[in-house]
Amino acid sequence: MKIYSLQLLRAIAAWMIVYHHLMQTFFDFKSDSILGWFFSNKGSFGVDVFFVLSGVVMYQCIQNRNYNARQFFVKRIMRIVPVYWFYTLLISLLIYILPTIFDYTSFDIISLIKSLLFIPFDNPSGIGVYPILTVGWTLNYEFFFYMLIALVLSMSNRRVALKVSICMTLMPILSFFLPSHPIWMWVIKSPLLYQFIVGLCIADMYKRYGCYINEVSRSLRLVICIVLLTGSGLSLFMPEISGVSNPYIILSTNTASASLLVGMFMIMEGLLSFSGKIPSRLLKLGDISYSTYLCHSIIESLVLYGFIVFDINIEDYLLTAVLITTLLVYWSSVLSYRYIERVSISIGKMMVH
Repeated sequence: MKIYSLQLLRAIAAWMIVYHHLMQTFFDFKSDSILGWFFSNKGSFGVDVFFVLSGVVMYQCIQNRNYNARQFFVKRIMRIVPVYWFYTLLISLLIYILPTIFDYTSFDIISLIKSLLFIPFDNPSGIGVYPILTVGWTLNYEFFFYMLIALVLSMSNRRVALKVSICMTLMPILSFFLPSHPIWMWVIKSPLLYQFIVGLCIADMYKRYGCYINEVSRSLRLVICIVLLTGSGLSLFMPEISGVSNPYIILSTNTASASLLVGMFMIMEGLLSFSGKIPSRLLKLGDISYSTYLCHSIIESLVLYGFIVFDINIEDYLLTAVLITTLLVYWSSVLSYRYIERVSISIGKMMVH
């Protein structure tokens, strides 16, 4: 069952990340405005939302008992790989043509192969463990999540979510007892895996108790949504409120905030109408959000290059730069979704059936 309100949340998360990286590319995260501060410091929260959402969506997928491991894996591969490969090869070409603009990343043959195969490695540019298309670091986690689900499905299609959750809970803990931590284990030992588990749990709770929520009056559901939104906001800003800087505590508060936000949007499903022109356009932003996520950093760098070529101070034309970037990211996402994503998804369905 498709939950349309989550498509809206997916769009919000994608554009939070777009403007987070816009602040990084154009202003090195420096801003005097409240909005600039928010996107600089909290825009990356969109990734936390994406990971929790991924758990919710995968739970819905594996509830279909007609799926076997091969069918599941083929559909997921055709969903994420072709468009990711396209943008990875595109940025590799741009690095060769405009090395000074894309100096934050680099590649050689080995790193290109590892990027395409979702194998973590130290980027040759020295920025850390990032693929050539740097935003693709999140896909290393997604791909691992899919592989684990496929592995569990290959053994049994009963209680898949529970088995996957147990495995993902133990992996980061057990990895600390290993004698060494090679880079390829970067994903396995990360506590970010717990965000997928949280998504699985939220989806299971919605399956069990969602029917009771729908019986509650609209006014009470609205109150519940307000409470969840307030809790999400407090959790998100808890590090600033309490002065805590521990990364694990920040990850915990972000996970709690994302979980409450996802729960709120699931409850909102019965409160919103998605028929009509404006709602359908908002849902479309959710459909194209994966392409938005993959293409935005490339476009932001190219927009910056345009301002440099024409010797224009970007700070003097801030709104113009933001508007140009937003329009280019949007239309690139539309074209990417239409001509790459939809085609690959259709091919995946044909391969499965």
